[in-house]
Amino acid sequence: MRLILAALLMFSGYVYASCDNISNDDQRNYCKAKQGWGGCQNIKDDGLRNQCKSLEH
Repeated sequence: MRLILAALLMFSGYVYASCDNISNDDQRNYCKAKQGWGGCQNIKDDGLRNQCKSLEH
């Protein structure tokens, strides 16, 4: 049980941290929005912003 909990905690931290390693601002903002850490309004690319907004509903 502890092993499963530890693995989940490590994975969740890795997924969040992976957004910060993305150099492209739009891709990074999209990643954060998908994880609930930001919104789509900061994405400048129209196609990516629309894709992001489609995930909100």
